[in-house]
Amino acid sequence: GLVDGRNAVCIPCRMGKTLIAGHWTKRLQPRVVIAIAPLKVSVENLRERLACFLPGYAPLLVDSDAGGTTDEKEIEVFLEEHTAKEESVVVYSTFQSAEDVLSRWEWDEDTVVLVDEAHNVIGRDTLCEWIQGFRRCLAMSATFPEEVEEAIGIENKVVVPFSKGIEGGYIVDYTLWLPSLTKHEDGSTSVEGEIPVGFEAYERSMVLKALYHAVCMLRTGSRRTIVYLGSQ
Repeated sequence: GLVDGRNAVCIPCRMGKTLIAGHWTKRLQPRVVIAIAPLKVSVENLRERLACFLPGYAPLLVDSDAGGTTDEKEIEVFLEEHTAKEESVVVYSTFQSAEDVLSRWEWDEDTVVLVDEAHNVIGRDTLCEWIQGFRRCLAMSATFPEEVEEAIGIENKVVVPFSKGIEGGYIVDYTLWLPSLTKHEDGSTSVEGEIPVGFEAYERSMVLKALYHAVCMLRTGSRRTIVYLGSQ
């Protein structure tokens, strides 16, 4: 289970990470909650799904998008007004706005920070250092590499493997198709395969990836596919 400290929840998508975060935060009853995510659409999801667990909390969106603000004076007035009234607040923000704006404040020791899609913190040193400054933290992701745990100082980790999700019918089963690799003496690998006539002018690795993808579609009988690219 989760502790009153620095936690990570590693659970497959759609299996209730936000629900767990809501119940954990409701149990702790902190005066300030900060909920951050890498994308605006993820922040909106947090706003919609956490609200029922935080009745009475005054919400603030720190973002440049409509309905939000990045004006430091406006944020300061909001926090001071609710602090003076001893009212609780929940601040929602993207990773970028958390780095640029929220990291400039001195937050109460009681503050709880929720980090959605936590695997995206890698490479954001300022954000990681800021997150480490909170005594209470809950980082959530379907995939949790050890480097993420180290980067934000996780003390306690709760894991639900994909196999459990498949057994329970929460996610569909899947098969992994791996390319045939040649391992070289220096430890590096390369993809086997001959370039068909007519494709010699194209970059070799891209041709082999496209062929591998086509072979997988033929093996599975798939007519449609989703491809995730690093540059497009």
